[in-house]
Amino acid sequence: MTYQLFPTTPFTRPHAGEPGNFNAPRYAQLSDGRVVAIATQRFRPDPDEPFENHLIAYHFDTGGSFTHSQLLSDNIWSATESNPIALTALADGGFAVAFRPDGSDNLELRSYDESGALAGSHMVSAPRRPPFIANGIERSPESYSGSGGNTLTALEDGGMALTFTGQHAGLLAQYSGAGAVFTQVFDAGAAPVSEPTQIQPWVVSLPFQAHVPDSIYPAGSAALPDGGYVVLLRAGENTPGGAEGSQLNVAAQLFNADGSARGEAFPVASADNHGGDFPYVETLQDGSFVIAWTFAIWGENTHAYWRRYDGEGAPMTEAVQVAPGEGSFDGSSSRPLTTVNPTGDGGFFIVGQRAGDSDARYLQRYDAEGQPIGGLETTLRAFQEDHFNRILGSPIKVFDMGEAGWLQFMATAGANDEGAERVVLNDGFSARMHAPDILGTAGDDLLEATDIGSALFGFDGDDTLIGGAGNDFFVPGPGDDTIIGGGGTNLARFGGEQRDYEILRGPEDTLIVTDLRDEGPNDGTNTLSGIDLLQFSGRFVPLETVGVDELELDIALRGAVTDAQGEALDDVTLTFAPAEDGWDAPATETGPDGAFDMIVAKGLAGTLSANRAFDPDADGRPTANDALEVLRMAVGLDPSFGPAQAQNFIAADVNGDGQITATDALDVLRAAVGIASETGPRWVFMDADTDWDGLGLSRTDTAVETGIRIAPQDSDLDIAMTGILLGNMAEVA
Repeated sequence: MTYQLFPTTPFTRPHAGEPGNFNAPRYAQLSDGRVVAIATQRFRPDPDEPFENHLIAYHFDTGGSFTHSQLLSDNIWSATESNPIALTALADGGFAVAFRPDGSDNLELRSYDESGALAGSHMVSAPRRPPFIANGIERSPESYSGSGGNTLTALEDGGMALTFTGQHAGLLAQYSGAGAVFTQVFDAGAAPVSEPTQIQPWVVSLPFQAHVPDSIYPAGSAALPDGGYVVLLRAGENTPGGAEGSQLNVAAQLFNADGSARGEAFPVASADNHGGDFPYVETLQDGSFVIAWTFAIWGENTHAYWRRYDGEGAPMTEAVQVAPGEGSFDGSSSRPLTTVNPTGDGGFFIVGQRAGDSDARYLQRYDAEGQPIGGLETTLRAFQEDHFNRILGSPIKVFDMGEAGWLQFMATAGANDEGAERVVLNDGFSARMHAPDILGTAGDDLLEATDIGSALFGFDGDDTLIGGAGNDFFVPGPGDDTIIGGGGTNLARFGGEQRDYEILRGPEDTLIVTDLRDEGPNDGTNTLSGIDLLQFSGRFVPLETVGVDELELDIALRGAVTDAQGEALDDVTLTFAPAEDGWDAPATETGPDGAFDMIVAKGLAGTLSANRAFDPDADGRPTANDALEVLRMAVGLDPSFGPAQAQNFIAADVNGDGQITATDALDVLRAAVGIASETGPRWVFMDADTDWDGLGLSRTDTAVETGIRIAPQDSDLDIAMTGILLGNMAEVA
């Protein structure tokens, strides 16, 4: 069984209606639970004017609703996915960004308080490279900051740490350019509290060499519980965090709260499971941190891995492959396509791009112990969304919004076909809320939703999932589960395709959904009530949502009732008595033509019985001749009209004791003269297709079964019934 996110709102673009592209979005959750997203708006104010680049923040409240946008700067260098704006949420409820203003060679660090007001700014400069000799001349070129990857991390004391690149240009035929990496600590107002710490020596850049074995490249950073921080690196083969045989390896280095290093960088991955793709790091609730990355094996799938370290940097796990054998992840050497997303229960999500399908994303959830919750799920398929049809190569982030649910962000583009005219969507980002969830265990669980819409996951065991007042989502797992919807519109989700299940009505307005799969996962037999929608999806098949009221769950029992002489009988009450307990017994009556039509649940066995009150005026009162015919049969003679047929034997046994005697003749005679009797004339009904001769009836054995036994049916059934009036000894048609 898989774990998934269930949308509760449509995708929205907070920048909808604004001109241009909104590039390289990044996201952070503030200390009070709100979320801020930033993006670089690149547009031309006028077709004849040059592009402008604005840095804009988009604010979302604790319920995941977009509230307002905020212009942070109207004059920045254009950000790209390979060199995005750095963003972090500060401990005091504010946030900070680091970017390069247009025309500047250096980064600007800005901090904003919890209200969004500017709290401080600082131009970050990289230390000069120590003097060196080139062509016999001592050189000391001016350096600049932030031309490569930069990462920003909030610290426990309210400040932040900025890790950035420093570079200087080369001089034609004199010396080559070179680069280094620095980290520096700032307070909440963006004022420096330490000098830059160099974490990589200056390395000369060589023409046409993308990655230098002696270089490291900052890829991310995360806070440590003791006030320090960890910097995530892509380390060249010759550096402390590098790995022999790996051009770039995932590595990490720990720093104290003052920016000083705690030791050298250490490898996280190895040449066996990393080939240079961009990694990602996040801190979990317990202060440990998780690093995720992808690795492509030649001729095989691209695997996603993660590794966990405690707050002091000691490894808690080896490299863990995400869902081995279940999916292939895409990687990138310029941007993180696989992200770590902490959850409020101490666990985390791994979200990544599906290999070979840039418009689909995988999601795998883990608990606080690092154990997978459910299986790998394709959480999003762009072609199924009305809002957009392309997901851009950019990190997807999922934020835990507590009781409100999950807020998901991603970069999107494409075309919006919702309105009368087709609207092309430029590059930007979209946001959507998802239901909060309640997770079961491997045992038998009782889970109840909150008053707002919730997603309930039964997992293994025979579980009972109970909805609340909102729109709820139910996911049964292996086992026989009971699902009870509450108020709102409720959905039950099953793995596989609809054809993998038998869906039948159950007693007391329930729905019985049985998994028919012999191989692989099996969701058992589930009893549903109060469910409006069923959803089916395998990993590689389209999502299918079906309304319960659209399902063909019933069949019609239709036909006609005639008497033994072939005449239509009206006012006959037909009742279907289900073979199982708990079902209502539907009933209907025949019209003047004897026809009837009744709806019963598909697949339900039962008995169709019929009843008609004896009406002497309409049906005719028996006569002395009828009594005489019964008496003849009682003594072993044929009726006056010839050999008796089965219907005559049945009609002659008026008292229903299974034989024909003089007592039956007396009962008919009493009815003929109008004397009441407990065993007077009455109607009995049988299947018109009865093999009458095969019944083998005689004057000493007239016992028969009335009504019709109906086996489970999956389509409409046409039937006919014959009514026999006891005491009426007319010749059978």
